[in-house]
Amino acid sequence: HGHKTSNKLTRASSAPSAAKALPKCCQSAKARMGNGQSTKATKGYDPMMERSFSVWEPENPKGSILTLEAGLLRNATLTWVGLPIIVTVQALIPWTQPSCSHGFNNWGLLVLAALEIHHVLAESQSWAAAKELLAPPELAVLRQLGILGTRRRYVILGILEVIDLYTDLSFPFIVRACDSLTTQRWSEAWAEVPLVGGALSQVVLVMRFWGITLVVILINVAVTGLYGLWKMRQQVDLRKKMLDIEEKPLPRISGEVFFAWAQSSHTAMMPSCAMLCEEMASQKMWKYDHTKDAVHATQARANYVHDKIDHVTLAKSELNNDEEQARVEAAGTIHFLLLLFVKVFLGNALSLWFQGSFLALTFEVTETEARIKVIISMIISALQAVVRCCIASGKLGLPGVVMSIFIMSFVVWSFVKVYHAYTCVDHLWNLTTGCVASSTDHGNLYFHTTSADPYAFAPAR
Repeated sequence: HGHKTSNKLTRASSAPSAAKALPKCCQSAKARMGNGQSTKATKGYDPMMERSFSVWEPENPKGSILTLEAGLLRNATLTWVGLPIIVTVQALIPWTQPSCSHGFNNWGLLVLAALEIHHVLAESQSWAAAKELLAPPELAVLRQLGILGTRRRYVILGILEVIDLYTDLSFPFIVRACDSLTTQRWSEAWAEVPLVGGALSQVVLVMRFWGITLVVILINVAVTGLYGLWKMRQQVDLRKKMLDIEEKPLPRISGEVFFAWAQSSHTAMMPSCAMLCEEMASQKMWKYDHTKDAVHATQARANYVHDKIDHVTLAKSELNNDEEQARVEAAGTIHFLLLLFVKVFLGNALSLWFQGSFLALTFEVTETEARIKVIISMIISALQAVVRCCIASGKLGLPGVVMSIFIMSFVVWSFVKVYHAYTCVDHLWNLTTGCVASSTDHGNLYFHTTSADPYAFAPAR
């Protein structure tokens, strides 16, 4: 009898008598169950719909993007505006002026240390902001590729880059302290060069060696620094057009935006952030195109295996967005070409070449300290050139290899001049004529470093 009663209650649970026989908690639960069953019966039931699906987005995308852009701009401004002003002021103060015999004043290293501390803190903040914009699967891919593990090496490279800029900015003032010797000897060396040597020798006498180095440094500051700062402003406007940070959820960040951030990171001398953004830009090249047919793409792969279609046709049949891929590839090509020409050639190779000539021209009148400072600066410049040439060559292919060979020829040329500074009798060497015999008597000269005129050059007592 009890068994029959329970079956009756189960079949007729909606009846008033059955409802009264159950406790209130069971009545409410049974009502909810009945409603759910009726919904499934009338509208169709999909068990996957009971799960909650959502598109991942950063916790605070607006704050992360603004923090990243503000940090890069602030550090770039301090580096390319503040540091040149500091070096110029140091050159005007008698007790901080650079000298020919000892190079830049060691008191300037205190300012450089403070700048490096700010640089490291800004890099840490910008790196964290950039990582917050990446989804967990993207971070996993970067971790597997070893990208995240290389951060420490790139942070060290950024620190060395700031040191190299400081020595480059100080270089024209050091050369001016040696002007009475360097200009005449460099003019004599150019006079022996076939074809163009005579004209360039006269140019050296007019502009002076320190004036030519000053022009080169000013070009570097103007193109890499000031133009880079202006470009950062333009890239913020580009990001605003392509990415609305007020929209919820945050739209997909394109590869062009990541390349813009990478270029800004190079201007701010944060190669770690630049490397992270460059890799993310490469990943953002692949965007799903929902208008393409997956069946057709699968058949195209089979046809390619059997040599029925070529590689170009296969690529067009893939499910990625061809227009997005072309835009990102074009942005990447421009980014790495500018990196090689502006950052590496103008910023590293040319200054390296002039420093090699200076070391040879002033070999007999400079102290060991000054030579060590010049050689260390040259090694830092060469290291940056090698690292960036390797990266750009892998991204650009043949054009990157050609430009890298051209840049590395300047690097090798510069260190060959340093080598011959120790082997040639007069320490000066030309690529076309070999060791240069100098007619300038520089064995009995010394430099006043405490006189009213810090650039005075007079015979020894």
